[in-house]
Amino acid sequence: MSNASDTLSDRIGGAESVAELVQQVYVRVLAGLRLCPFFENTSLEKLVRMQPEFFAAALDGPMGTGDPDLAKIHYGMGIGRKRVTLFVNHLILC
Repeated sequence: MSNASDTLSDRIGGAESVAELVQQVYVRVLAGLRLCPFFENTSLEKLVRMQPEFFAAALDGPMGTGDPDLAKIHYGMGIGRKRVTLFVNHLILC
């Protein structure tokens, strides 16, 4: 049972559930033709290893030691509102 002080991350099951969510999102993202090209030259192993920290932070959960500047990392990739919306739609379906 959750209480009012639980984070959203806690309420959905903590680190294990966040890791499963990441796996599900990337299965969906990589199966679609509109977003998979963005990941052609990306180490998916590294991405799946790093993403749980990002998702946990977004869900008000614990953050690890990494604090990347996401805007800097994604600069020049042509990722605009439309593509972010596509990605979030995959997340919502999980």
